[in-house]
Amino acid sequence: MKLAPFGVPFELERKCGMVNTFGLKMDGLRTAAMSTDDYGWRGLHYNELFYNMRTGKVWTVHQVCVNHTVCTEYSNPSIVKIGNLTDRLTEQQMAVKIYRGLLKSGRITRV
Repeated sequence: MKLAPFGVPFELERKCGMVNTFGLKMDGLRTAAMSTDDYGWRGLHYNELFYNMRTGKVWTVHQVCVNHTVCTEYSNPSIVKIGNLTDRLTEQQMAVKIYRGLLKSGRITRV
């Protein structure tokens, strides 16, 4: 049985919606996770992952660039770029990535 982060089986995570969001509101997490793909062998493609601190909205933006240097910029200070994704992620993996990205950027403290 393949386990997702924190030892939750992938099948159980999908069926029961058991996603640990670390107390953060994460609207659109499922849609964002479904938009990811394994671009490893196609080095030009990647997704940028964003989180809105005010609304809790999560989304990705698909990009194509040789060095992954093209990036979407928002003037809204509550929008945080979490990072670039080149792998398919589950909802839980994405929630962990968002949580760690917010910790790293200093936007939140440990919960």
